[in-house]
Amino acid sequence: MTGTRPEVRVMPDLAASADSAGFPRIPPAFARMGDVVLAGDPPRLGISVDGGRAAFVGPRGLTRLPITDCTTAWRIG
Repeated sequence: MTGTRPEVRVMPDLAASADSAGFPRIPPAFARMGDVVLAGDPPRLGISVDGGRAAFVGPRGLTRLPITDCTTAWRIG
Protein backbone atom coordinates (compact mmCIF):
# COMPACT_ATOMS: atom_id res chain seq x y z
CA MET A 1 0.00 0.00 0.00
CA THR A 2 1.35 3.35 -1.00
CA GLY A 3 -1.02 5.46 1.06
CA THR A 4 -2.11 7.34 -2.05
CA ARG A 5 -5.48 7.01 -3.64
CA PRO A 6 -5.32 5.48 -7.14
CA GLU A 7 -6.95 7.43 -9.94
CA VAL A 8 -8.41 5.58 -12.90
CA ARG A 9 -8.79 7.33 -16.23
CA VAL A 10 -11.19 6.14 -18.92
CA MET A 11 -9.11 4.94 -21.87
CA PRO A 12 -9.98 3.32 -25.22
CA ASP A 13 -9.92 -0.22 -23.77
CA LEU A 14 -10.28 -1.89 -20.36
CA ALA A 15 -6.64 -2.93 -20.07
CA ALA A 16 -5.44 0.63 -20.63
CA SER A 17 -8.00 1.95 -18.13
CA ALA A 18 -6.84 -0.55 -15.50
CA ASP A 19 -3.19 0.32 -16.24
CA SER A 20 -3.95 3.99 -15.55
CA ALA A 21 -4.46 3.18 -11.84
CA GLY A 22 -0.75 2.41 -11.58
CA PHE A 23 -0.90 -1.13 -10.21
CA PRO A 24 1.69 -3.59 -11.60
CA ARG A 25 0.65 -6.15 -14.22
CA ILE A 26 1.22 -9.81 -13.38
CA PRO A 27 0.49 -13.08 -15.18
CA PRO A 28 -3.01 -14.32 -14.29
CA ALA A 29 -1.57 -17.57 -12.93
CA PHE A 30 0.09 -15.54 -10.14
CA ALA A 31 -3.02 -13.57 -9.17
CA ARG A 32 -3.92 -13.71 -5.49
CA MET A 33 -7.32 -13.30 -3.91
CA GLY A 34 -8.47 -9.70 -4.45
CA ASP A 35 -6.30 -8.95 -7.49
CA VAL A 36 -8.05 -7.49 -10.54
CA VAL A 37 -8.18 -9.71 -13.64
CA LEU A 38 -9.21 -9.16 -17.25
CA ALA A 39 -11.05 -11.81 -19.26
CA GLY A 40 -11.81 -11.47 -22.95
CA ASP A 41 -14.71 -12.10 -25.30
CA PRO A 42 -16.37 -9.90 -24.20
CA PRO A 43 -13.65 -7.99 -22.34
CA ARG A 44 -14.55 -7.56 -18.67
CA LEU A 45 -12.82 -6.86 -15.38
CA GLY A 46 -13.26 -9.11 -12.39
CA ILE A 47 -11.65 -10.16 -9.13
CA SER A 48 -9.49 -13.18 -8.43
CA VAL A 49 -11.15 -15.44 -5.87
CA ASP A 50 -10.22 -18.72 -4.22
CA GLY A 51 -9.17 -21.91 -5.97
CA GLY A 52 -7.87 -20.46 -9.23
CA ARG A 53 -11.15 -18.80 -10.18
CA ALA A 54 -12.21 -15.26 -10.95
CA ALA A 55 -15.59 -13.66 -10.33
CA PHE A 56 -17.30 -11.26 -12.74
CA VAL A 57 -20.61 -9.41 -12.57
CA GLY A 58 -23.03 -10.98 -15.02
CA PRO A 59 -26.63 -10.28 -16.01
CA ARG A 60 -27.91 -12.66 -13.31
CA GLY A 61 -25.35 -12.13 -10.56
CA LEU A 62 -21.77 -13.30 -10.19
CA THR A 63 -20.22 -15.50 -12.84
CA ARG A 64 -17.10 -17.50 -12.02
CA LEU A 65 -14.50 -18.50 -14.58
CA PRO A 66 -11.19 -20.35 -14.31
CA ILE A 67 -8.26 -17.98 -13.89
CA THR A 68 -6.79 -19.57 -17.04
CA ASP A 69 -9.51 -17.79 -19.06
CA CYS A 70 -8.05 -14.45 -17.99
CA THR A 71 -5.51 -12.62 -20.14
CA THR A 72 -4.07 -10.08 -17.68
CA ALA A 73 -4.01 -9.42 -13.94
CA TRP A 74 -3.01 -6.51 -11.72
CA ARG A 75 -1.57 -6.89 -8.22
CA ILE A 76 -3.62 -4.85 -5.77
CA GLY A 77 -1.94 -4.03 -2.48
